[in-house]
Amino acid sequence: MTRIVWDRVGDRVYEGGISKGVLHLTNGESVPWNGLKSVSQKVNNTTKPIYFDGVRVNNYVDLGDFSGTITAITYPEEMSAVEGLASFSRGSYVGNQQPELFNLSYVTNVGTDLTADKGYKIHLLYNLTAIPSDKSYASFDSSFKTTDFTWEVHAVPEEVAGFRPTAEFVFDSRKVTAEFLGILEDLIYGTDLKRPNFPTVNELTDLILQYFILEIIDNGNGTWTATTSFDDLIIMESLTEFTIQDIEATYLSDTLYEVSSNR
Repeated sequence: MTRIVWDRVGDRVYEGGISKGVLHLTNGESVPWNGLKSVSQKVNNTTKPIYFDGVRVNNYVDLGDFSGTITAITYPEEMSAVEGLASFSRGSYVGNQQPELFNLSYVTNVGTDLTADKGYKIHLLYNLTAIPSDKSYASFDSSFKTTDFTWEVHAVPEEVAGFRPTAEFVFDSRKVTAEFLGILEDLIYGTDLKRPNFPTVNELTDLILQYFILEIIDNGNGTWTATTSFDDLIIMESLTEFTIQDIEATYLSDTLYEVSSNR
């Protein structure tokens, strides 16, 4: 065991900024969201005290579903239909219509005090309903400022095997495999040959399970080989001993065990 060390170079991590916003519609269309300023998530969890013989012994956490606020200085035309502005005819619109569900993806930047150690996170949000805030327009004057548009969003979670229903997925470029990251980005952003395709939750979880961070190969002679594309996963302690980080082994018998990752 080693003593805790604070403020080691590379341990000071920051996250901020937002980019590559994409509005994904339920009809399969995906359009860039230029002018996206922020996506804030509300913490809807609440706690309820648990008492035993008049003494508070624990807290029950009631988990809420995803909701938040989107802020932008402009938005794609398709967002108007999503928030309830329906097309009557070309160039003519009818307001106060039923909002439509949509999906959203965006990227936040991650870095440390090592300038070379940078990454990003891809956020995928599912089944959102957007309620626009009041809009206010004013005459041009010497103190002209752009108008911020905001929407309160609420999500409908979906079932995910082994987890509580959710509408949010986050992928850290520093931890997932480069192959998985490339396929995910080609999927949601499109390529020169394929249009963007926002995956369903089932398609996304199937894709996640296809890409492993650790491969164990039985050599058939009583030995096995572990390989990984991550430099920090297998640590050589000596010429003959090593440690595999963030891996759990569950023994099924004296000679058989199951390996899983908690990354």
